[in-house]
Amino acid sequence: MKEKASMATRNEIITRTRLGYKKASRKERGAILDNLGATTGLSRSRIKHLLSIRPWLVSKPHKPRPGRIPKYGSDVKEALARVWMFMDNSCGKRLTAGMDDMLDALIRYGEVSYDEDTVTLLREMSSSTADRLLKRAKEEMRFKGISATKPGTLLKKSIPIRLGDEWDDTQPGYVEVDLVAHCGDTASGDYLNTLDMTDICTGWTETQTAINKAQVHVHKAIRDCA
Repeated sequence: MKEKASMATRNEIITRTRLGYKKASRKERGAILDNLGATTGLSRSRIKHLLSIRPWLVSKPHKPRPGRIPKYGSDVKEALARVWMFMDNSCGKRLTAGMDDMLDALIRYGEVSYDEDTVTLLREMSSSTADRLLKRAKEEMRFKGISATKPGTLLKKSIPIRLGDEWDDTQPGYVEVDLVAHCGDTASGDYLNTLDMTDICTGWTETQTAINKAQVHVHKAIRDCA
């Protein structure tokens, strides 16, 4: 069995031979095919096919096209991440809604120093873009097991929820409610939970304790807060 040469070697040999093969006589072509068969390990029919291909139809190495220059560079991402930290790691909607006021305050008091283009991009950024650019920063800050709450849709279906700038925080009555587990490193055994309810407009906060997260205790704590 003939040992085949590498593809790069075969292509180079056939490319060099193609012009001479076209000009050769029938007898000379037979000798060329025999020599190429012995050199490359390919069959005569395959060699004839390769020699008949026009040079400009031979596939060339693919050159990647230059990609689009990203609008938000590393300097903008770093600036966004810093403002995000100043705003207590807010979601994209809250972050962009308060971006103008926060930037004005940070620049006024010398906390940050950004060029004009970076400031303009931060002010014009959409909430979805902010969340996308902060994805890696959020993943690096995510701690496994820090929450004792499992995701579910029960409360979302029974309680109207408004996100980000959908809140009317100029009127009392819109509240944030959170159940904090005081369980330390493990959720096994008995431990206390604190139900915190904060009015967004006034900042008034009511707290009640609940033993574990049994439904009867949580419901009683909510009634006491209300």
